[in-house]
Amino acid sequence: MKLPEIFRQTLAIALCWFLLTIPVSIAQAETKAIGMVQFQGNVLINGASSPSNATLFSGDTISVPAGAPALLTTGDGARIELRPNSEASFVAGATGTEVLLKQGAVRVQTAQPGQAAVLIEGLLARSSEKAATLFEVVRQDKKVDVTAGRGKVEISGLFGGT
Repeated sequence: MKLPEIFRQTLAIALCWFLLTIPVSIAQAETKAIGMVQFQGNVLINGASSPSNATLFSGDTISVPAGAPALLTTGDGARIELRPNSEASFVAGATGTEVLLKQGAVRVQTAQPGQAAVLIEGLLARSSEKAATLFEVVRQDKKVDVTAGRGKVEISGLFGGT
């Protein structure tokens, strides 16, 4: 009769371990690394001081004070420069990194279409061709400027057309 009791205890321990590790596995799967961010000065990631060359994860917010910019190099090779006096959140999108620009300016350099997109309250700016693209989005007060330095940039409203 001791074998069934040992079996029950082993099964109970295995079941408890399984139930405890499922939420951790799901949380880790949702937190996707986007790339590496480099900067000089007191850049904040999620409101806390961070060292340069920190890994940026989907959902993180970067605040860049006056002075030097922060440069994010994504896993797929896009380069996203958050200019001084800027703040943005970064999300791993279906085709690339999405930058939710809250204030300031961001400069995006891509090698592939859709590699990075900038979103500002209903406005979407992203590369629209297969060649390398360089563009900048500046948000000041209620005004948004998009400048293409190289290649073509698609600008559209989230609720309207291009």
